[in-house]
Amino acid sequence: MKEQFFGFKQNITALTAFLLFVIALLVSPMAMATVHKLNFTAKTLPNGQLGYASSSDAEAVIPGPAVFVKQGDTIQVTLTNNTAVDVGFNVPGLMNSHSAKAKPGETQSYTLRATKPGTYVYRGNDNGKELLGLFGALIIDKRNGPIDSQSCKTLGDPINIGIHGN
Repeated sequence: MKEQFFGFKQNITALTAFLLFVIALLVSPMAMATVHKLNFTAKTLPNGQLGYASSSDAEAVIPGPAVFVKQGDTIQVTLTNNTAVDVGFNVPGLMNSHSAKAKPGETQSYTLRATKPGTYVYRGNDNGKELLGLFGALIIDKRNGPIDSQSCKTLGDPINIGIHGN
């Protein structure tokens, strides 16, 4: 009777260890994900173009600040609009929490999840303001390594871009 009970205990121990291993394996990518909190300010440059600044104190630049994240990370963007027109924040190819635009003097928040490695363009809206400078690069690296090469489209033609990093 002791042997059967002891054997039964060994099976429970092995099963428990296996279940803990499976849970750790499934949860580890979520545990490794980072939340990136970005504060962008849309500003009007002296020449009348619009641009993104990395804070309210920084100068706006065209293109906007490059953003580097890892696959699985969450990107939280707080956009303050210091221009005279409505502006937003959109990354074609990634799901955005909402598409509301910030009216002049207002602030909007956007949340995106970096689901697929690659190079993306973030931009103001689909109303042409990105042509005035409201655009920048979002680079999503593989969770466990660099992007070897990425294909992106410019004016409808595929261009291969080699990106090497850590």
